[in-house]
Amino acid sequence: MKIEVVGENRLRLLLDCTDMAEYGLTYEDIDYSRPQTQKAFRNMMDRAEDAVGFRSDGYKLVIEARPATDGGCVLTVTRRPKKKEREPLRRGTKVTFLFDSADDALDARLALSAPAAIMRVGRGYVLTVDPAGEPQRNILQEFGREIEA
Repeated sequence: MKIEVVGENRLRLLLDCTDMAEYGLTYEDIDYSRPQTQKAFRNMMDRAEDAVGFRSDGYKLVIEARPATDGGCVLTVTRRPKKKEREPLRRGTKVTFLFDSADDALDARLALSAPAAIMRVGRGYVLTVDPAGEPQRNILQEFGREIEA
C-alpha cells in the first residue's frame, strides 16, 4: 500500500491487487457496513498514522473509493474538523481555501452556488468565496484547506 498525504486533512491510499487480496477485498465489495471492510480500513488508517502521522481519532471521515487500472483501488480519505474547531460563517464573511491542483480548485468552484474567485499563487490555487449566508465550508474542505486571507 502506498500512502500519500494530499493536504493537512486529506490522505490518499493506493492499494494494488496484492494489497486488496491481503485485505480480502475487491473494489466491488468495498462497503463500510461489512465487517471485513471495517477491519481492513482500521488497519489501513493505523498504518497511515504510523507512516505519516495522519490521525483519524475523533474526526469524521469522508472516504471516496475509485478503482485502479491494476485491479487495486484508490481510497481518498478526508478528515472533517472536530465540531469545536469549526467556526460558523457570518453572512458576507469571505473565506479563502488553498488547493494543490487546478483540478481540485475547479471541482470545488463548480460545487459552489456562491460567487467565488480562483487565483494561481505559487504552486497552488487560492479560491475566495463569499458564502452569501449559507456556509460552503463543508464542500470546500472536500477539495482543499482553509487559510487565513
